[in-house]
Amino acid sequence: MDRRDVNIAFTSNFWLLSREMLLRSTVLVPAIFLAACSNSKSTESHDSGVMPLDASAMPSIKGDAAVHLVETDAGAGIAPKDIKTDVKTRKDPRYPTLPLFEKMAVERGDRPAGSLHAEALYDAVKADGLNVTNQRQVLGLTVGAAYCVKADVDPDIDLTICEYDNDADAAKGKAEIVKVPYPRREVLIRRSATVGIGRLSEAKPTTDAAAKITALVKKF
Repeated sequence: MDRRDVNIAFTSNFWLLSREMLLRSTVLVPAIFLAACSNSKSTESHDSGVMPLDASAMPSIKGDAAVHLVETDAGAGIAPKDIKTDVKTRKDPRYPTLPLFEKMAVERGDRPAGSLHAEALYDAVKADGLNVTNQRQVLGLTVGAAYCVKADVDPDIDLTICEYDNDADAAKGKAEIVKVPYPRREVLIRRSATVGIGRLSEAKPTTDAAAKITALVKKF
């Protein structure tokens, strides 16, 4: 075989090999990508500790899900302000059967006057030099609360405040909240409200910030 035949054979084998690699990549790359996306979503759902949003299932919550706070999935997590409902108070028998956003609209409009309000504590936390972000309303009904708000506090703190009509209801609510395992969480009761302080790490800046928040709660 002369040099020309060798070059032709080499070129032919090269393009056959390249084509095979290209075909394999067109199959493998999308498969790997889809598998990665699937694993990411699965891990994200598991790690977040937040019950997936399913408005159709909300009127009949079952099992351990009944003690979870349920986040909305609209914007920053706050139910749309333009939601309309004929139900105005939590005492209305129709309230527990409403769609999710309507339940939250009722809770937002029927907050207990005597409870520690979430905004007051978040403002105090900010004034003490901690950064509070991503404040969002979460459903209070699942823990017997009148109204709940959740926020992220730097560094690595999950701060949830639930308002109740009285101290007895707050104690019952705390009993439901602590049924859900959550490492490194403290739940305080202050002025007919529960304050859940969840530390997402054991780093000193996080434990120091949590201690600051605990001290602030006790001042109310």
